[in-house]
Amino acid sequence: MRYDVIVALVFATERVDEDRYDVWDIQTPVEADNPKKALLDAIILTKGFEDWKVLGYPNEPVLCGIRSVHSKSRVGVVPEGDSSRLPILVGTITEQQVRSLRSFDKISLPYYLMHI
Repeated sequence: MRYDVIVALVFATERVDEDRYDVWDIQTPVEADNPKKALLDAIILTKGFEDWKVLGYPNEPVLCGIRSVHSKSRVGVVPEGDSSRLPILVGTITEQQVRSLRSFDKISLPYYLMHI
């Protein structure tokens, strides 16, 4: 069965302001027998593939975690055998928020819409 696993990666940046960490969600399609296996396979894929270099970061993430596992694709139909990963920059966070995430606490990210 196909699962979409959302892997969260947090990167330190060269910025000197308070929000100096970038948060990315990487939608990772995985073929697995159950959600737990999908989660474990997504972790292995993330650790085996240098996502940070593809995203333009010179160093590995300071935090890697699983945000969610879905048994149905959230981005529509993906061709059979396609292991495409969809990276989405979610926002920027502070060092305190990174510590909160490491403690499994919730954090809030600003989310804005623009009316045109």
